[in-house]
Amino acid sequence: KKKKFETMKTSLYSFKDQILALDKRYREIEWEYEVKFQQYQYLIKEKSDLFEQFHKHIYELHQKTGLKNLILSKQIETIQESIDIKEAQLNELLNASKIDQNQLKDIKSTLEESEKIKNEAIKEIQLELKRIREAHSTMVKTYEGKLSEFGIPVEELGFDPLVPANI
Repeated sequence: KKKKFETMKTSLYSFKDQILALDKRYREIEWEYEVKFQQYQYLIKEKSDLFEQFHKHIYELHQKTGLKNLILSKQIETIQESIDIKEAQLNELLNASKIDQNQLKDIKSTLEESEKIKNEAIKEIQLELKRIREAHSTMVKTYEGKLSEFGIPVEELGFDPLVPANI
């Protein structure tokens, strides 16, 4: 009986040691889990913050490019209206006055020169508008690329980026 008791006692100590080792390992794993979970929560918050910041920047950029496009369009309209008014005034003036052909040619060449300068200004504004649209389009493609790089589907943007068709 004593031998059996000693064997059981030894087994009991062995089991206690195993339980202590397993309990220690359990606490270590539990601690690692808590650390990983906190890291995960931090990454989720960081992703959310980055996404909000991204939306904010996209919205601001849309506002700025939309405003710039509107301003450029209004400038083009104003210049075109100015040209039309000046042309109508000139035609009225020419019809009302009896100017000889040489003076008429001088006036026409001066006006054509003025028209040429204004047309060049219009072309420059249109080129600027085109560059802005191209930059906007490139920016949208870049953001879409960054989204996919970070594993965020483009559908999660919350809106469809406006990409002008007439670049």
